[in-house]
Amino acid sequence: MKKIGLIGGGAHSRGNHLPSLKQYAAEHPGVIELSAFCDIDAEVAQRTAAEFGFARHYTSTDDMLASESLDGVIAVTPVSLTKSIAEQLIKAKLPFVIEKPPGVDVAQAKEICKLVAENNARVMVSVNRRFDPALVAAKEWMTGRKVEFFRATMFRNERREPQFFSETGLHVVDAMRWFAGDIASYQLTARDVNGVKWYRVDIQFVSGVAGLLEVYPTAGMRDEAYEFFGDGFRVHTSNGEMSTGEFMAWENNRQVIHNEPGKDQPGYIKNGTLAETAEFIASLVENRQPTPTPQDVLPSLQLCCEILTQFKTIK
Repeated sequence: MKKIGLIGGGAHSRGNHLPSLKQYAAEHPGVIELSAFCDIDAEVAQRTAAEFGFARHYTSTDDMLASESLDGVIAVTPVSLTKSIAEQLIKAKLPFVIEKPPGVDVAQAKEICKLVAENNARVMVSVNRRFDPALVAAKEWMTGRKVEFFRATMFRNERREPQFFSETGLHVVDAMRWFAGDIASYQLTARDVNGVKWYRVDIQFVSGVAGLLEVYPTAGMRDEAYEFFGDGFRVHTSNGEMSTGEFMAWENNRQVIHNEPGKDQPGYIKNGTLAETAEFIASLVENRQPTPTPQDVLPSLQLCCEILTQFKTIK
């Protein structure tokens, strides 16, 4: 039985990682033990451990690591803490998951990648769109079909933080790379909308697929969708956390698929977090590297940071 620890009891952890672990443990008896939960707030640590079924709770990662014999850790912490948490867990020789992005900037992310390589560490980055049920189903359906054009859109309401594109927009950039592969070139069109950066990026992938990425942080709604087009077919998926989680396909002028893989399921299933959790646990059981790694996600962060820099030169 693999002993799991989790660090961080914020809203994202409570809404996604904690319920995913609890459900996985219930559905796979004897595979994992929820051994230790850690949060700097003692009340949160105690209450959350009891609510989600952890055997013990801590307010210090040092104390948790010293007291427990863990097999893996999921760290749901602010990006400002990612490097220090990664260093601590690598030193402890523990496989672990960190939140995206894998560092506050490209330089720090490269440092983390170097540490991972030097220590042969088993590290996973949480980018759950790679596990989104609708998107995964769409990718499988398109196997053998030639996609010519790929469009990804992210709309949010009142997201005015300067690093929105690299910290949240990274989700759609990474999903596009996961589907279409490495990026050969891109052209940015950006504008300032009442002090907030909006982005439109035309992308050419090495694979030959053409793409369009649109990220509008203050568009008055929360939505995220992915569309694929090829000769004689179109595919549409929507993110299950913020929308319907649908996977629809049309071929030769008729709709051939209309599925809702996460229908009547909570958001942490619809957005892929449960499947992401299953991948990490499988990597522990099988004694292998989980995916995606920090090195896998690094190019996504590099593109986001390049675009943030380029925006400053666009009038």
